[in-house]
Amino acid sequence: MSKKKRSDGIKPLPKWVENLCITAVALFSCIVVITGYFVYANSVDWTVLRVIKYLILALMFLKILVFDFKYYSKKVIICLALVLICFTVSAFISDNRTLLQFFIVIVSAFRVDFKKLLKCFLVFEGGLFLLIILLAAFGVIPDLVFGRAGEFGVLRHSLGFRWCATPAIFGWSLSMAYLYYCGKEIKWWELLAIFIINIVLYALTDTRLEFACVILGIIASVVYKYKEKLMTGFVKETLRSLVIFLPIILTLLSFVLACTYTPTNDVMKKLDSWSSSRLKLSNLAVNEYSLKAFGNKTEWTGLSDIYEGAADDEDFKSVDNSYILIFLRYGLLVGIIVLMMYFVLGEWSVIRGDYLLEMMLFIIMLHSLFNPHLMTIPHNVFLLLIMPAMVHFADKPGELINRAKK
Repeated sequence: MSKKKRSDGIKPLPKWVENLCITAVALFSCIVVITGYFVYANSVDWTVLRVIKYLILALMFLKILVFDFKYYSKKVIICLALVLICFTVSAFISDNRTLLQFFIVIVSAFRVDFKKLLKCFLVFEGGLFLLIILLAAFGVIPDLVFGRAGEFGVLRHSLGFRWCATPAIFGWSLSMAYLYYCGKEIKWWELLAIFIINIVLYALTDTRLEFACVILGIIASVVYKYKEKLMTGFVKETLRSLVIFLPIILTLLSFVLACTYTPTNDVMKKLDSWSSSRLKLSNLAVNEYSLKAFGNKTEWTGLSDIYEGAADDEDFKSVDNSYILIFLRYGLLVGIIVLMMYFVLGEWSVIRGDYLLEMMLFIIMLHSLFNPHLMTIPHNVFLLLIMPAMVHFADKPGELINRAKK
């Protein structure tokens, strides 16, 4: 007996296909964490896991062709083809295939129940996160400890990861996913537990930004739970405008500040100090790499190279600003596509009246000003909503046009 079609005429996936896709996405994310963020990411041969990752990508591509393609309109097919071409060309020129891989995963999430996917994601990645921290706590794997310069000489723990900020970043991103998963059903003890977990991570890693973003996420969750009382019309409209246009605003702001940065300017010096030298590093990157259509083969020396003894402190040169990183590494065309993706996702959340998603996206966009996680699925599971948003507006362009006119 065939399943009933949804109100939009799209037939649901067979259960086994949906479950397989959900598991594959969660497993893919965990492999990215192990091969990119784990303390042994660079010192152990992860060939087997990388082969599994590419097999997962192949299965996802097959799922797209066999189960989803027939539900794409001509507009969607043309749009996906153009994006795929741009991402593929950029991947070869930049010698970095990460964004292309994430794009395939994003497209494969079409017709998948996002709440089910989110639950599996939390179990898989949350379980892996906890396992790594426990292994480090019991001395099975290294807990790299570094000192932050300053009056009190704060010690920062990596807790089994390559960087000391990584545990706090995963704590924040998993907290955001959990807050959205619970929605209005979130309990006070769950909010308290999230706060306690992240304040412990803050105490161990001295990573302030993520702790501040967690507080914003908790506030957003509380506001959503009682939005009838606290969400005024002005606040709603302001948030809606920001969630749609904030990526464009932050991109322009990032490049203006990076291009005009001078170490002798007192205001610039304070901004650079407040951002932990990110402004100066962005300026170095902009001066070294020009803005090209399909990106550059960027070569930067990050903290992991210094921690692992492959470089000295004076060699440190990296970019944490997501907006500058995407445009310089992957190119102007890919950067514009990414901004369009976020624009469509923001509009989609507004039209659906999903205030909690709007608030989560808003916090993620701000966070991406200081960290390169705007388009990384392990830190931003909400990227998997881009495909249904894009299909919605491709089939109903009038909604997007009418919203733009307003």
